[in-house]
Amino acid sequence: MKNGITSGQIERFYKNKKVLITGHSGFKGSWLCLWMEKVGADVVGISLDPPSNPYHYSMLRIKGVMNYRCDVRDYEKLNKIIQDEKPDIVFHMAAQPVLIHSYDIPLETYSINAIGTANVLDSAYRTGTVKAFINVTTDKVYENDGKILAYKETDNLGSHDPYSTSKACSELITKGYRDSFYLPNGIGLSSARAGNTLGGGAWGRGTIVTNLLKSIKGGTDSDYFFSEGKVSIREGAIRPWLYVLDVLRGYLILGYHTYKDPNRYSDAWNFGPNYNTVKTVREFAEKFLSAYGLDHKDYLISLKKKDDKWHEDRILILDSIKARINLGWEPLFDFDRMISEIAKWYESYYANEDMAQYSRKALDRYLELEAESRE
Repeated sequence: MKNGITSGQIERFYKNKKVLITGHSGFKGSWLCLWMEKVGADVVGISLDPPSNPYHYSMLRIKGVMNYRCDVRDYEKLNKIIQDEKPDIVFHMAAQPVLIHSYDIPLETYSINAIGTANVLDSAYRTGTVKAFINVTTDKVYENDGKILAYKETDNLGSHDPYSTSKACSELITKGYRDSFYLPNGIGLSSARAGNTLGGGAWGRGTIVTNLLKSIKGGTDSDYFFSEGKVSIREGAIRPWLYVLDVLRGYLILGYHTYKDPNRYSDAWNFGPNYNTVKTVREFAEKFLSAYGLDHKDYLISLKKKDDKWHEDRILILDSIKARINLGWEPLFDFDRMISEIAKWYESYYANEDMAQYSRKALDRYLELEAESRE
């Protein structure tokens, strides 16, 4: 990886800038706060109460973050925070992020993911200080026809379930604000559509890693994909797997360029893996279990059609050529390295290691790898 901005340029750019992160206490948000701590940014975080237990953000013991508890649907409270803090850059991550959960709470999902986005966009625009806004959506915004084709940023938005369509709504709202308010006033506004993002500290309900860990550790609950203590797998389901720090590096590069040259870079951007990292859910699960020295036959079961109550696209592949050419971004971790890194993080957690120290070292190792890739 020879082109694109370096981690050193990222550090110099974000140092001392006031960065607002909504959803800062979630999985991606916690790692982004850690990265911003390292580069010396002034971070303002807006989130609800801890989304899970265990809770990665609290493990990190990050210093210097101004923490606010606020629902992004509460415009009056949200607006006061943003107007008082006057950020330079916004990364909007606050969301109802679980597809299968959206079937239980569809109205709440639409309210958070669509109206919440509009609230943050509107308030940020009115500060007079924000110069770049990155709206983090998802790879699931595309109208999926089931074909084995990689989706480009110019493909139709749509999909089927409440989560995916709520994020498509968020994309349309972003375009409306970009064309009507942001770009006419010289403010950059982009959206980031990343693949299935994995890493240490992800504890979200219904996610593949959480379910696998529960199965390994003997945990039981009413999770959607448990059957007799085993994780139910949709056979043939293909996903674009990405390591969390690869994704966040993409967001940070996009923030840099959206700030520096809003007219050129304000747009939608895909962040997906190299094609050799596009694997089935079963391949991921088997590889993850293998990293623990476990036999997948003891932990996995095929999800029967009669038990598959929620629609979820079986094939999802992203075309990230635009980000590779124009942002100089590409993932550093291949499939095997990603799984190894994730498994080691959880092994360390269950061994009662200091995860604040471990996560910081993981970020350091990643940045060293990024520097080596340029030599």
